[in-house]
Amino acid sequence: CYTMKILIALFLIWMSLVAGAREIDDFVNIAESGTYDFGGKTLFIKSGANTPAIVIGDPFNENPSFIIKDVILKNVTIYGNEQNQTSEYHSKYKFLRNNGITIRGGQNITVENVVVIGARSGGLVTEKNSSNIKILNSTFSENYFDGVAACETTDSQFTNLILARN
Repeated sequence: CYTMKILIALFLIWMSLVAGAREIDDFVNIAESGTYDFGGKTLFIKSGANTPAIVIGDPFNENPSFIIKDVILKNVTIYGNEQNQTSEYHSKYKFLRNNGITIRGGQNITVENVVVIGARSGGLVTEKNSSNIKILNSTFSENYFDGVAACETTDSQFTNLILARN
């Protein structure tokens, strides 16, 4: 629904003017344990950037060189700008898909109160032997492929999610 995508984009732009936003042309990498609270901010993928928004874990090696543990990511909205990306894959790291959030080799990771709209690939994807992943109170909508996909992932919990038009 092209009209819905335009309305969502306009809403996100309005929301970013009120709450603040950050346009990114490459991914935000979370490579250390800790709590990452974006305080309700919005991340916009720049037109033509061909990048995921957030990568938790090792984004530089096809098979992660380390396991990322004990991360909490919360309170962020991601607008993937899929209609203005030319590829499903990162410009440099061709194994890395342009998801809203990618968790690679993660253990004990919590993602809470996030919204991902319009990612070029999936809204949130876990992969590469991830375990004990918790996705809570989040929305994934209008992403080109999956809202949420758990690949090579075990012992995980997905609670109170809205998945729409993916």
